[in-house]
Amino acid sequence: MQTHLYIDGKGESARTYGDFAGVLAGPVARKYGYGLVYTLAFMVTGGYMLTLANSIQQIFYDVHLCLPVASLAAFALVLPGTQLRTLHLIAPHAMVSFVALLVVIAICLYFLLSDGASCDYEPPRSLNFWGAFNSVGSFVWSYSGVSYYPEMLAEMKRPQDFARKSLGFAIVAMTGLYALVSITTYATCGDGTPPSIVLVIPKGPWLRIASIFMAYHIIVAYLINSQVLIRGIVTACGWDKALEPGFQGRARWFAISTVFTALAYLIADVIPQFDNLNDLTGNVCCTQGCLILPPLFFFLVQRVAPWPDSACKTALTILGWPMIVSGIFLFFAGTTGSIMTIWQDAHSDDSRRPFACQALS
Repeated sequence: MQTHLYIDGKGESARTYGDFAGVLAGPVARKYGYGLVYTLAFMVTGGYMLTLANSIQQIFYDVHLCLPVASLAAFALVLPGTQLRTLHLIAPHAMVSFVALLVVIAICLYFLLSDGASCDYEPPRSLNFWGAFNSVGSFVWSYSGVSYYPEMLAEMKRPQDFARKSLGFAIVAMTGLYALVSITTYATCGDGTPPSIVLVIPKGPWLRIASIFMAYHIIVAYLINSQVLIRGIVTACGWDKALEPGFQGRARWFAISTVFTALAYLIADVIPQFDNLNDLTGNVCCTQGCLILPPLFFFLVQRVAPWPDSACKTALTILGWPMIVSGIFLFFAGTTGSIMTIWQDAHSDDSRRPFACQALS
């Protein structure tokens, strides 16, 4: 099933930003849209691979488990799921994954509100002007899934219900949970706030249980990003035989998915400043995919196929321009901040080496 853009009464199949950009602005914009979404998806898979490896270390917190070994375990856990060739097949896991995340948050909040939280972590370094803008990238990065919504729409039976039902709930739920967790954690731990919410749980069985639930949630998030990336690459490169039923189609998909999963493993362990690189990705790619392109597409559609006047159209028009302006500002200020932070950290004494152990115990 495909979503469609209708321009002057003509429909063209579209399932990603690249398709939209191609219809609205031409072939060069199409290539740019593809590059933006799939670069973002590739970096996000690396980020989730690293986060999953950290969760595995937390599960086995009492074992000297080096990060590259934990990453190999993460590779083995996600590879079978990457053989799901449609988001439709991942959807049931996504619903269970959300419940798993709520369980983790509930466990963490119990310890935070009962004065039993572990808050003895090193305080963050002082934040300078450019470091602040670099950090903004991590906030924007957390909304990177917005760039994949067209992919999800393309597989829905009733995509017209997405904005009215799923989208509103998703944005409110994400923002509410982010705010609840970050405010509560910092209010309790202050400068001793851990790098991961799960680490507020003292070492013991509850940390292990919460880390298992978190690992499952991250695996599903990885699979969604991986499916968008691999299917996009397969389609963009004309490798459609990998989507065919039967052994040969699945074998081709397996080969492609294995390569990209291995690359996600490598970038998670080879790049010493992966957190900073994620911030850079947020400032370069996510500001465009989350803040600039959605309202820009809306305004381009109004030029070629205007919507009838309505309260919804007025609201989107009012919100669109501030989104574009703030996105452009964060793109330049955040990208500059990220580059400067990476440069400074690369010349610091505590810079990490590729494949460093980084065990928790």
